[in-house]
Amino acid sequence: MIKALWNDPVWSKVIATVLIGVFTLIGTLLLGLWPLLISALLGAWNWIISDIKLPLWFFMLLLGAAGFLFLAIFSNALENYRLKHKDTPPWKDYTSEHFFGARFEWQWSHNNTPKNLLPLCLQCDAIMTKYDTSAYMVSPTLQLICENCGYKGVEIEGTETDLNRKILIQVELRMRQLNKGHQHHKEGN
Repeated sequence: MIKALWNDPVWSKVIATVLIGVFTLIGTLLLGLWPLLISALLGAWNWIISDIKLPLWFFMLLLGAAGFLFLAIFSNALENYRLKHKDTPPWKDYTSEHFFGARFEWQWSHNNTPKNLLPLCLQCDAIMTKYDTSAYMVSPTLQLICENCGYKGVEIEGTETDLNRKILIQVELRMRQLNKGHQHHKEGN
């Protein structure tokens, strides 16, 4: 039973804390440090509750700083709450689509554009590599190839920059379609 609790990440910390507390208690009792510890705690308590002479302007300054700090923390918490419960656009969940014989995944940047386009294999879900297949052709072409299972996507005319631009155009088109559907749904309610 103790072995099972000791291997648990929470209970092992609880047991270790209790053991440290017990050994500390025994150590202070054996070394006779209790009177010193009690006098230190009582001295600290007496210092906290003691009267001091404080100018009113300094007290008002401290009160103003505390009020400002409270307002800053409260406004930050309120803003975080608003952002969390804000009506997010439907396309924010749109983070994956099939293009050119591969499944692309991405994240949304702070300015609502896709970033970190990642091509994944349709067969084994491994990351695909972009290969220049133009060899002796006049215009550049590339192909997405999975090095894990050998699956090949379609050949794409253009460079890697052209591929990213083509994908972004398709993603933005889908975003507008999702927005239109969301707006029609809102107007229908």
